[in-house]
Amino acid sequence: MGCLRWNRKKSKRGSQDSECLPLTIDGGIPSINDIIVSDGAIIEMDHMRIGERYVRTYFVVQWPSQVHVTWFDEVYQMGDVDVAFHIHPGENHAVVKELTHRITQYESQLMIEQKKGDIYNVSLLRNRIADAWNLRDSIQLNRDKMFYVSAQIMVSADSLEELNRKGRILEEKLGGRATYVRQAFLRQLEGFRSVAPLGKNYILDAYRNFNLGATVSLFPFNNAELTHTGGVLLGTNKVTNAPVLFNAFIGPPVLLNHNMAVFGQAGSGKSSFIKLYVARSAVSGVRTVIIDPDGEYGPLVRALNGVMVQFENDRPAMINPFDIEEEVDSDGTRSVHLVEKILEMKSLISVMAEGSGSSLTPEELSEIEIAIREEYVSRGITEDPDSLREPHTAPDMIGYKKKKMPTLSSFYERLKKMFPESRLLVILKPFLKGGTLGIFDGPSQVQLKDVPVICFDVSHLEDKFMRPLAMHVVLQWIWEKFIKKNPNVKKHVVVDEAWHFMKYEDSANFLENMSRRGRKRVAGLITATHGFYEFTGSQQGKSILTNSATMMLMRQSPADIDAIKELLNLPMGQLDVVRRLEIGEGLLRLGDRATAVRVTAMPFESGLIQTGVTAMS
Repeated sequence: MGCLRWNRKKSKRGSQDSECLPLTIDGGIPSINDIIVSDGAIIEMDHMRIGERYVRTYFVVQWPSQVHVTWFDEVYQMGDVDVAFHIHPGENHAVVKELTHRITQYESQLMIEQKKGDIYNVSLLRNRIADAWNLRDSIQLNRDKMFYVSAQIMVSADSLEELNRKGRILEEKLGGRATYVRQAFLRQLEGFRSVAPLGKNYILDAYRNFNLGATVSLFPFNNAELTHTGGVLLGTNKVTNAPVLFNAFIGPPVLLNHNMAVFGQAGSGKSSFIKLYVARSAVSGVRTVIIDPDGEYGPLVRALNGVMVQFENDRPAMINPFDIEEEVDSDGTRSVHLVEKILEMKSLISVMAEGSGSSLTPEELSEIEIAIREEYVSRGITEDPDSLREPHTAPDMIGYKKKKMPTLSSFYERLKKMFPESRLLVILKPFLKGGTLGIFDGPSQVQLKDVPVICFDVSHLEDKFMRPLAMHVVLQWIWEKFIKKNPNVKKHVVVDEAWHFMKYEDSANFLENMSRRGRKRVAGLITATHGFYEFTGSQQGKSILTNSATMMLMRQSPADIDAIKELLNLPMGQLDVVRRLEIGEGLLRLGDRATAVRVTAMPFESGLIQTGVTAMS
């Protein structure tokens, strides 16, 4: 049999001997060490440098007397932390022998403490004796099992300063739980090997015995898996690849409301995520109304057999902001919230004035309220739901019909009659029919049909002020015609690029009020915007965020990451996830719980959500 002479080494005599080593098949297969090992490492006394990263290993030297499920979760959520538990089962007969010996020691010590009269130690030792007897009996009867556990924790960072900071945080978090760790001083390599996925422990002098229940508590049960009953598929868990199923209407205690806030920079996949969510929600019977400022939801709406409503400067009176509807409470009580409607219209006219460069005085606001109220009263409209209808006057018609609602023109004429010198007459003139901004003056021409999706496209409005104004008018109208009229239907209202509402205080207030008022009407407000800092810079934006039980954080700009860190106080691990998100990925937060989601579209869905060069833009 031949061999390859590959090495020459000196013999003891100093001569050159040829060494012939046989080649084997498995010699060319890399080991697990070859695969996971770094190109190089610098080992210091209290840390290691592997490539451009700094790592430090700690081991647990003192455990709490009692542990519970999720007690170690604060460590798991830190980010850049690897934890290794080395668990070895004990042999029953050896464990029983050890417990018997321990009980004898406790009883001897008890006698000493009783003679001393130390009540505290006596009580403590009695409890320990009772616990040891119970555990011994359970093991003898095969109802429990003893394990020997050691733990190593490896922290990593981009700099030594950051490593030291994270190390202090780790020590503080565990110290607050009566758990103490020690750096693997002069044993960093052994610690690194113990944490590596090799299944071998190189630090053997620190362990603790756990019974079965305590051992189970070490596992990260507070995993980021999300599988709501009746949920919509959002994508897959970025870590585990498990499907993520989300149900906005699952209710308490899981979700306190149905609202969702979506944040992501341009190109992060924010709009694509919303489109997928809307499409898949429609399949489960959820109705959705969309306010689209950029004209990108058309293909999706048409594919779902929805209704598109487009606003243009030369097509006036698509919807009438003065429309008012009755509301039916959960107990069947009918009512008309006339005062609420008057305040909403007062707010809308304030936005019109502000967009025209005018700030209204208290006297002018009072004039508006008086004239609006008179507009409804003159038509016999009160808090009584029956006041919204009148008998048909046509001879071939029977029953009742909806009364004609006030319009901007009729309001203007009444204001002119009641306050002929008011400055409001000049301000409102461009918003009347025939004016440059008069697209909301007249009876409504849109009927909200019973379809899964309705989209209001305001992208064709050229004036910079008209687009946010139209979004305000549409949202107010949606509240009357969609939310109040369908109190028992699961529904979403999507407000894309919601930062537009933050430009004007009254618009921001209305959006914030909807976020609070929609829950009891089974309505979920979905606000989406690319600027977290810009949106939450106002008190209304912060309130909307607070009123959103669900949040989807997609790829962020550096400035927005700083704002997120300051406002949301995310755990370090979640913040690291946000920093490393790719296009089409997001951190889905439900209260304190978070799941890293990779949003995935089926091949037939890609064309419906495509807004740019890529399908996830």
